[in-house]
Amino acid sequence: MAKHRTDRHNDVQPVVVDPDTCCRMLAQDMTQTNEDIRAGKLESYLLGRRRRITVASIHRLVAERLANTTPGERWEQGRLANEAGRRKRERATEEVPAAASQSS
Repeated sequence: MAKHRTDRHNDVQPVVVDPDTCCRMLAQDMTQTNEDIRAGKLESYLLGRRRRITVASIHRLVAERLANTTPGERWEQGRLANEAGRRKRERATEEVPAAASQSS
């Protein structure tokens, strides 16, 4: 029995992705992605008016970033980011009651 047309394409890995997918793959925002493209860290081209980024360049960028940090540095960066986020959330919850009491 012949496979359904979509079944043949399930095992195909993309060679290029759009910028939104690249952002999700790298867990970064569009500004950082655009900076990486301008700096030549991500290979891209235009297909009509749509930008495409090579998956190979995404993998190289991740490898480069990993090579430039030690495991201890990565752990410390994550810990500091978590603490900064926690402090930001705490400040936000402290400011809400203060703003409510001022409006009375």
